[in-house]
Amino acid sequence: MKRTTAARPSLSESQLKKALIAADDIGPGWKTMSGGGSGVWPCDEEPDTTADATAVRKFDHPGSPETQASVSLAAYEDSDAAADFLDELRDNIGDCEDEPVDLGGGIELSFKEIELLRSNGNTTDSEVLSVAIRQEQDGRFAADGVIIFIRIEDVVGSAQVIAPARRSTAMDQVAIQIARLQLERAADKLGRSA
Repeated sequence: MKRTTAARPSLSESQLKKALIAADDIGPGWKTMSGGGSGVWPCDEEPDTTADATAVRKFDHPGSPETQASVSLAAYEDSDAAADFLDELRDNIGDCEDEPVDLGGGIELSFKEIELLRSNGNTTDSEVLSVAIRQEQDGRFAADGVIIFIRIEDVVGSAQVIAPARRSTAMDQVAIQIARLQLERAADKLGRSA
C-alpha cells in the first residue's frame, strides 16, 4: 500500500545498526553471529529500487535442529520508494516461483509468497510480505525457511529463519516473534511507528 508522506531526514547505516542493537536479542538460546552478506534474490535478480542504507544482524540457535536467523533494516528515499521495492520483490517471487536460484555446488533456493502475517492496521503506511524458502542440494531437500518483510513508512525490515527441517507452525511462529520483537522495536527507535 503506497502513501506519500512528508520527506524525512535520510537514515544512515549507523542509525540502522544502532536501532537493531537497541532492539535487543531475539530470545533465550540465540547467539549473535558475525558477518553480513548481500542475500539471495528470487530469479537471482535484485529489485531495481535500492536502499540508501542497510544493516543486518545474524543469530544462531544450537537446538535440534540448529536454526539460523537474521534481521535486517533498509532505509529508502521515501515511503513510495520503499513500497516500490516490496512491489518489485513480490513480482519477482511470483515470476520465479518455479525457477530456483542456483547457488553452485548443487544447491538451489526457491521462494514462494505465503499468507502468514498481516499489517496490524495501526497505520495505513505499512505493509507485510511473507515468503517461504526451500533449499535443495543435488535435488534433495536440505532446509526450509520463512522470511517476513515489514515496511513501515520509508523503512523495510526483514526477519528470516532457516533450519534443516520441514517448515512447520513452530518455524512460522519463531519468524513472527522475531519480526515483531526486532523489527517493530527497531522501527520505533528510528521514529517509525508500527
